[in-house]
Amino acid sequence: MTPDMFRVIVNETVSHNISTIVSQTVSQMLVELGIPSNRAPPAQQPPDHPSRDVGRDDN
Repeated sequence: MTPDMFRVIVNETVSHNISTIVSQTVSQMLVELGIPSNRAPPAQQPPDHPSRDVGRDDN
């Protein structure tokens, strides 16, 4: 295994572990606040902006 391969594996593992910890922490905080995780408000989507349609041919 090359040092670059090792680095990639470590980075992916650390990233996955951080995501898992954050998810568990948020879920635990929601429970402690009395908010069931399935009732959390959906993430706000940015408002549509005309620049998003630049180059689209579906008009």
